[in-house]
Amino acid sequence: MQLTRIATTVSKQAGYPVMVVREGRLKSLIVRHVYEQLEALRNYKRKPFYEVKFQDPHEHVFTRKFKDADAAARFRFETKAAGNQDAVQYHTSAVANIKTTRQHSAPPKLLDLSNLASILAPKGYNAKEVLATYQKNVRSQNCQLPADR
Repeated sequence: MQLTRIATTVSKQAGYPVMVVREGRLKSLIVRHVYEQLEALRNYKRKPFYEVKFQDPHEHVFTRKFKDADAAARFRFETKAAGNQDAVQYHTSAVANIKTTRQHSAPPKLLDLSNLASILAPKGYNAKEVLATYQKNVRSQNCQLPADR
């Protein structure tokens, strides 16, 4: 209730047409998730890393596969020396550096409606409620949805 009053007052002061800006629990949560994702994209910086890979005499390259970013972070190093130190503990013979490439990870993708619903599901909101709130917000803002939706 307080958020509705604050949002209405701020929008009036910003020069928007006089109307009540309705802010509910679910809409506030959706707006917060979108804001956090936009901030993550805005603050994203490429960060090069070193990762240990092996190549056998038949030129087969062996590399680790990771299920998530947390698991990958344990085996990605900021310096070449740290990467070499990690390589030493896996192999006792000399391994030639065949190829060196700079790599980086991409920023996270923007949320779509189904991902947003899956994030909010553990908090007790079902997909129909998320969709209804989104559509209500789009109609109240007189926004046009893309033709392919």
